[in-house]
Formats: sequence, C-alpha cells, structure tokens
Amino acid sequence: MSRSRVLKAIRFEGPDRPPSRTQDILPATFEKHGQRLFDLLDEYPPDMLSLVPGESARCGAAPVEQPANGRRWMDEWGSLWESADDTMGQVIRPALASWDDLASYRLPPADDPRTFFPAFKARTQSYDKFCTGKIHFGIWNRIMFLRGTEAALMDLAAETDHVRRLADRILEYNLELIRQWTVVPMQVQRVDGIYVTDDYGLEMHMMMSPKTWRDIFKPRYATLVQAAHAAGVAVQFHSCGDIWPIIPDLVEMGIDILGPLQAPPLPIQDLGREFAGEVTFLGLVDSKELMHKGPPNQVAERVVECIETLGTSRGGYIAAPTTTIMPDVPFENIEALVRTAGEYQYGNS
Repeated sequence: MSRSRVLKAIRFEGPDRPPSRTQDILPATFEKHGQRLFDLLDEYPPDMLSLVPGESARCGAAPVEQPANGRRWMDEWGSLWESADDTMGQVIRPALASWDDLASYRLPPADDPRTFFPAFKARTQSYDKFCTGKIHFGIWNRIMFLRGTEAALMDLAAETDHVRRLADRILEYNLELIRQWTVVPMQVQRVDGIYVTDDYGLEMHMMMSPKTWRDIFKPRYATLVQAAHAAGVAVQFHSCGDIWPIIPDLVEMGIDILGPLQAPPLPIQDLGREFAGEVTFLGLVDSKELMHKGPPNQVAERVVECIETLGTSRGGYIAAPTTTIMPDVPFENIEALVRTAGEYQYGNS
C-alpha cells in the first residue's frame, strides 16, 4: 500500500492520503524518547525508505589517527573527515588538493556488488515501501569534498575546465550507480527511485550564481535524470538552502520529487502558487525552529498547510521534516507531525 501511495502521489493519480517520510530521526533522538517513538512509527509507518550503498575501503589508505575528542575517518574517495559528535562533520584533508593530480586520481568503484548487498537485503524486506537508491553528495558536493570548500568555490571562477572534467567523471560514477540500483537479478531488489543529494543553497542565496549552475551542473543533471527515467525509476532531488532561482530548471528537467526542502528560506505559499501540480514536494515542515520551539498544534497546522498548499487534491506532496529530527525536538512535536500526516485524508480533512 505504501509503495502504491507514493506512486499515485508523484503521478497525481489520487492517493488516499499524502505519503510520509517521517523517519529522518537521529539515533540519539530515539535514545532520548525511547519506546514511545518506536511505537509511534509502528502506528504510522513511513511510506518511503532510502537505501544507502556501503563504502568500499580506500586501497592503500593508512590507519587514521584519532583525535582526543570526536572521531576521524577517511572516506572511500580518499578525503579525511573529522566530527566532534554523531553529525556529518567536515573534510579536513581533501583527496584532490592539487589539480596536478586529477589525471592520476582514481575514483572508488561504483560497481562493487558487495557494497549493495545490505541495501538489496533491506529492499527485499521492505517491498511494500517506495524505496530509493541513494546517490549521496551528487556532483557539486563531491567536488567540494574532493577539493575543499574554499578551493572548490574559487575553482568555479578560475578553473572551470578542471571542474568540468571532474564533474564528468563524477557523473559517470553516478550513472554507474543508477545501473547498479536498477539492473538487478530479482525484481524485489529493484528500487523505485534514485535519491540524489547535492547542496547548492545557503540561508539567503545560492552558493554560486544561477548562471554558473546552469552552465556546469544543469546539463549533467539532465543526463542523470534521463538515465534514471530510461531505467524506469523516479528521481528525488534534495538541496539545502535557498535554491529558488533553479527550481524551474529542476522541474523542467523532470525531477519527480523535490525535497526535502527547507522553509525558511523557501516560502511555502510562493512554492505552491508557482509549482503545485508540476512536481511533488517533500518536506518543508520546519524542523529547525518550529519543531524545536513551537507548540504541537502549530506543527500540525504546518503539516496541513504543506499538504494543501504544495500539493493538489490528486497528490503532489510527501509529508516530511525539512531536516533530520534532532534529540532536542520534543516528542509531542514529532507526534504532531507523524500523526497529522498519517490521519489526513484527501477530500476529508
């Protein structure tokens, strides 16, 4: 039923209620709220599941010396990361610090079946859900993590030829991931969609000009979307921040599910007025301010506003928070989000 509900929503075919993806919750949040949070999600199970491939070990990587506080690790691309807690952390030593190393730089294998075994097992156990295969960090974020944020931003102005060559190699890697997610021995292992994350927005504006995005990244994303659609799966795209200038481009290239998106900075009423019925939105229930500080009734009101503003009576909205739900979000507010989304009925709100 969950899988069918999502498919009907993104095709505007009239699901019984809006689908939900309300399980973006940190382990620490489950630890804080305990069994009642598990019980809530059992009562109102999410309709979507994001599957993540494992990482292959970086060949020849030396053991990582751990700091006194926090943790460090090397990703499969060769960049060294550090985090003080259980959040994502940041790159402290990029793998491709010099463009002189671009020709000899080796990307990790995208076709190692061992990295997909756990995800495919989870898929076969959750065949009733709409499952997406994740492509984490897309193209631009991967360039940032390979080059370092400051260097990558400078590259957009001074080293565009290098950026394009690296973007092309990352695109080919991502196209192979699409093949791995969709060309599988058994139908029960096949995903329903490809979920790409790539942050282009900051709090008040984009990281780069829309012109730069359209010049470098849009054509490569168009290729990625075409490949996914040719394989018979939908495409979900996430970016943090204010990406208003490029939303028409994302809709034009055929993105099926846009989100999680953030409100603020993106205005819900304007999004609905401009794009409701053209793309399925996911998220926009503010988990930064509203779910942290607002009373439960305001959380419930925001869920209904998103359903009725961003979607249509035939679908087009998937209930979800803007970002991962942190431990300091009160249980009552999580409950308001999950229960309101789970009990809303089209034509009977």
